Amino acid sequence: MASLTPIDTTRFNDQPQSMLCSVPKEVLLSNIFSRLTISEISNLKLTCKSLSVLTDHPLLFKHLLIRDFQKTEEESRCKSIYQHFHKVHQNILKGNYHLKEIKELANIYCFKIEGDRLIGSIGHTLKIWDFNSYECLLSLKGHEGNICCIEVQDGKIYTGSIDHVCRIWDLKTGKCLGIFRGHTNSILHLKIIEKKLITACIDQTCKIWDIETYKCLNTLGVNDYSITRFDAAKDKVIGFSSKFGISIWSIESGKCLHSFKEKRIITSIKLIDNEFITVDNYTCQMRDLETGKINEDFPSELSGINCLEIIDDLVIFGGQGQWRSWNRKTGEIVTSEMAFAHTIGTIRVSQGKVFTGCYWSTVAKIWDLKTGKCLQTLQIPNFEVFANGICCLEIKEGKLIVSNKTSCCIWDFIPD
Repeated sequence: MASLTPIDTTRFNDQPQSMLCSVPKEVLLSNIFSRLTISEISNLKLTCKSLSVLTDHPLLFKHLLIRDFQKTEEESRCKSIYQHFHKVHQNILKGNYHLKEIKELANIYCFKIEGDRLIGSIGHTLKIWDFNSYECLLSLKGHEGNICCIEVQDGKIYTGSIDHVCRIWDLKTGKCLGIFRGHTNSILHLKIIEKKLITACIDQTCKIWDIETYKCLNTLGVNDYSITRFDAAKDKVIGFSSKFGISIWSIESGKCLHSFKEKRIITSIKLIDNEFITVDNYTCQMRDLETGKINEDFPSELSGINCLEIIDDLVIFGGQGQWRSWNRKTGEIVTSEMAFAHTIGTIRVSQGKVFTGCYWSTVAKIWDLKTGKCLQTLQIPNFEVFANGICCLEIKEGKLIVSNKTSCCIWDFIPD
């Protein structure tokens, strides 16, 4: 927060000194105050009692929260959440953080953050840590091969492994609640949609399971070739194989609804409403879900694109040394400054910022989502480039966690 020059407190009286006070409250908050910076609002607060009250109104902070951090909340909570996010933002800009290096969390292949729990896989063991104290609370054994994917929902953890099975665990107790058997090779992806578990496997199939009975409801095949990219949403599953192309199935019936031949190698695929987005090494395309027709073709001018994030109407993807965002409704494009000499391997978006990590690099970067400007470069201590740089990166409520084969670091930007 910017420092303010002391003012004459006699200006605070019952008669408003500003003509702004004659403007309807809703217009002031939604159309005028919401365009000001937080420093300008702080200065305005000191002019008279009426404006001082208005600048504390929850509706104003609701608009500011959406504008500055792309987040919606209940109006009653918006002021406190905005103030917290703003302090985190200031700490990022100034480089104020607590750095914690935790060797015990090294070599995490995949992880999820759920509330105050960090859930990650190290080899064939699933571990649960307290995300505040970083103490290991539970170490769960049962898989006979490395765990490749994790999902968390309704107090339960779902894991897929190279041992051909998925397991479901209780988040609090660590008890294994059930096993999904039926695949004949490594399970690479999983997703939960409306009490159904969808898995994608090297055995050339996706399977749909009932999460309460653990029974397989349907098996989705793709002509004897592995599904390398996969997504599921609402009532559909979409998968890509380099031999067969793109297939779309019904979750309810298991039937293949559409298939499209594809000459390109798809590096990421996402379902959105009645469309789907595909990314290859050089382009990002918005396509019709029923016909496969290209609705929007966005040449990225980046090479080596292999990671994709979607936040509301924004499509953000990382490539060789840079990332780009594309507003699929307005067409607005933001291109970041040059980030790395190598390809961005992992990208996350939170609170109006982009967080990136790169293969063969020992730095993580934080960017402004609107401008593409680099806000902070974080050097990772004791990381070894030969260990493949950053393999996992997540951001949760002001904490950035980064891991590779030799170490795990957590930057805590949350104000004391």
